[in-house]
Amino acid sequence: MPEEGLDIPFLVRQLLDVIPNPWQGVRILEETLDTLRKRGVTEERLYTNRLDLLREMKLDLKKQVHEASEALFREKLASGEIVFRLVTSHDPKVNWRLAETLEIELGEDEALLKRKNGDPIEKSLFEKVFRRDFNELEKDTAWYLDGKDCVHWWHRIAVNQASYGLQGWQKNRVYPDFLACIHAAEDGRFRFTVLETKGGHLKGNDDTAYKQKLFDLLTEHAANATRAGELVLGTEAEQMSFTMLLEESWKEALEARLG
Repeated sequence: MPEEGLDIPFLVRQLLDVIPNPWQGVRILEETLDTLRKRGVTEERLYTNRLDLLREMKLDLKKQVHEASEALFREKLASGEIVFRLVTSHDPKVNWRLAETLEIELGEDEALLKRKNGDPIEKSLFEKVFRRDFNELEKDTAWYLDGKDCVHWWHRIAVNQASYGLQGWQKNRVYPDFLACIHAAEDGRFRFTVLETKGGHLKGNDDTAYKQKLFDLLTEHAANATRAGELVLGTEAEQMSFTMLLEESWKEALEARLG
């Protein structure tokens, strides 16, 4: 162990992606070290295991931050301080509705997405959708939606991060893949469902778990929320749901959502 011991500024810098305030980082690190010393951990052992300690601290701090953020988000959502509505920061003219036109850059031979049998896609909200904007799972989902009688229209939402997104309690927005307008046979009304697809290799990771929890919360909130405005998408606004589609069970989950 070097004579100077632990390099506190270095250790604090490693925590800045979890604790942006370096002064708070110093406080938390020193409190952690003091606790370990009181438990009989030697300076030599602290130095030898300093990187392992940092890793465990970061995992624990992220968990605490996410739990506290979620609790605050739920509290503000319930009180009405945070509201669930469709807005866009890029163009005030299209607040509260989907854009009427989309500008995209295309190559000379960009292929359109077509049905499995080669026929044109029929139910996309926009006249043309391009094959390059779909991975295999997204393509299968689009085909399925396009072939269902109960689907009035569907829209491929998130081609890039300039698209529509959902802001939850974590910093990064969630950019779902599809929005579908569903015509319910039992009451004849239209409903909307937001769909996010996830490959099987992503099942169970932190990002997927967060999105599933956010989708469950927004589905619950949309069913019980106090009206704060109108979401107009060409039909009478009705209940909205949010569904995560995992690769190994996407069809069953989508069939259940479509009813």
